[in-house]
Amino acid sequence: MKTLISLDDVESIKRELFQILPDVKSSHRVEAMARGLGWGSRRLACRVGGRSADAVAR
Repeated sequence: MKTLISLDDVESIKRELFQILPDVKSSHRVEAMARGLGWGSRRLACRVGGRSADAVAR
């Protein structure tokens, strides 16, 4: 099943992951989010979203 995820959803997930895992590096949290959403990696998520990998990791 596919679900549409907006940029607002991604930002919300990132904030939640930061609250739950503050000691984990941002890039690792974003990588886990991307894989959990079935994107395979944050780089693929960035290509789909049209943003750089660094911008998504912040």
